[in-house]
Amino acid sequence: MRFEMAKELFQGVLAFPVTPFDESGERIDLRSYERLLNHVIEGGVHAVIPLGSTGEFAYLSTPERQQLAEATVSITKGRIPAVIGISAITTKETIGLAEHAEASRADGVMISIPTYYALGADEVVAHVEKVARSVKLPVMLYNNPFTSQVDLTGDTIARMVHIENLVAIKEATMDVNRISLLKSRFGNRFEVLGGGFDPYAFPAFCLGVRGWTTGMANIVPSRCVALHRTVVVESNLVEGRKQHEKLLPLANLLVELGLSKAVKAALHVLGLSVGPARNPLGRLSVENEKRLAAVLVDLGVL
Repeated sequence: MRFEMAKELFQGVLAFPVTPFDESGERIDLRSYERLLNHVIEGGVHAVIPLGSTGEFAYLSTPERQQLAEATVSITKGRIPAVIGISAITTKETIGLAEHAEASRADGVMISIPTYYALGADEVVAHVEKVARSVKLPVMLYNNPFTSQVDLTGDTIARMVHIENLVAIKEATMDVNRISLLKSRFGNRFEVLGGGFDPYAFPAFCLGVRGWTTGMANIVPSRCVALHRTVVVESNLVEGRKQHEKLLPLANLLVELGLSKAVKAALHVLGLSVGPARNPLGRLSVENEKRLAAVLVDLGVL
């Protein structure tokens, strides 16, 4: 693949699917997962990225992650691209997951900076370069300082422009000025995506972002696709703002309640059960499920 063309992989609406479990939360439910992926594909999303934060990757064993990666590629192949989340604490484990994704014929991979220990800039660059060079797949780097304790600055990113298959940067700091600066400095080199916090999708689109990674697309994929199309493709900011404001109560509530368990609760309300979040994450209270249901009624999807 010509990596300068691979940026197109990270344009459009890229859904972060949840990981369905049985009612005990101990076993991945692949039948429910296939139903979920069919749901988001039929809603028009442009790609899926399993094993992100929404997919509870941190609570899955390596064999479970490999199982889900293989299932994702099998279900989506020939329909939409599958970009596999491969984030892990060590470089060795991350490389192993990257190599497995490539062997599974995934279309790309997403990595974030390892959690727990706050890495220095030299360590970040070395980690990303070693992982990216271990495969021939397009790589998206996810800046999420809320979990990694490391905020990828423009100067650190500039030290990675030579990594040929690093083609996209996902910015999740909720800082629209940061997105603007990244687009200005690196827009010709990297695809800069908005994501992590859906309430900021519309402002990001207005700044020229073409790719949106979203957990909300599990619930209302067609609404997410419509917002992207209206603003990014049709440049209709007036109508796009209306759509954004309609989605905003759901987007804000998902963030407030905890994305993965709130998305799962919303899917349950819609009749697309995917089981609970895995312990130690708990279930939403009955009161909060009612709040979600009320928002879905207002959206006209329930």
